[in-house]
Amino acid sequence: MTAKVSVESYMRAHFPASAMKLTGFELGRAAAARWREQHGGEQPERKQSGKNFRAQYDDTWLRMNAQQIIQLARERRKPKH
Repeated sequence: MTAKVSVESYMRAHFPASAMKLTGFELGRAAAARWREQHGGEQPERKQSGKNFRAQYDDTWLRMNAQQIIQLARERRKPKH
């Protein structure tokens, strides 16, 4: 059985050194883009957390796509002035 987790909690647990340089928002945006790319534009499943809705992903999908998500988040990051 696969667990449903948020991309931020998964990345913090499995890639602390590389993921810490990115915000949860940046990781989430990149993960959602990757998910839509692979699932024909379909949105990821969401779970309510307080008044926010957080996307939930299969941990197996995150494991297979983690490096691409980190890379995409870095590419999309806006340069700081």
